[in-house]
Amino acid sequence: VRDNPSKWQLSTTDPLYFTRLLERGTEDWNKVELIFSNLDGKSLEINSIMAVCNPNIAQAMSNYYTVIHSRRTESSSLFNRANWKSLKPSAQLRMFIFNKLEERIKSFPWNQNNVEPILPVIYPTYEDNLYEILQNGLGCTSVPGRFGKGLYFTSSAVYALEFLKDTSRVPFFIIAWVMTGNSLPFVSVKSSKEFGAPLTSGYQSHYVCTNI
Repeated sequence: VRDNPSKWQLSTTDPLYFTRLLERGTEDWNKVELIFSNLDGKSLEINSIMAVCNPNIAQAMSNYYTVIHSRRTESSSLFNRANWKSLKPSAQLRMFIFNKLEERIKSFPWNQNNVEPILPVIYPTYEDNLYEILQNGLGCTSVPGRFGKGLYFTSSAVYALEFLKDTSRVPFFIIAWVMTGNSLPFVSVKSSKEFGAPLTSGYQSHYVCTNI
């Protein structure tokens, strides 16, 4: 936004955010299209791409990155704990899930040797919810879900389609950048007490495999 202000449209809301429609075939379009392909989106047609910058959210993410990177570097035993290896059910299955997350992290070149990796993920929504999210961030979408209370993202656009079945509304995929922090490989069973439970102490996220 700072380098090319004329290309961005400023919202009239408070907090402010900036938007820019990308042109098909441009370098920026191709970059987003490549990321979307890596998020299981090769079989899906893209109609339009909107770039978004919310300065408040960008600053908050930058601040959080600085804090969590420092903690995981300087206090590794505390902030990189892996007591999930002794948790039930199935420590072996948790190790499988953990390795899947590691593969995902390493598939993006900017995460090589990075203590605090950043992952592109998808959040499915509809147009009537979109602009509130652009203004206030995804914090307003926290839900008491099956794998705990919080925000739910996926690395599969095809899987995300399962949550966009209302044909009377205009669907959108938000490609968000998330820091997983110290992630708990999550195993859940039906009727689990973990439904709607808070984030497991000592971890910054839960990671679940929905298709193996």
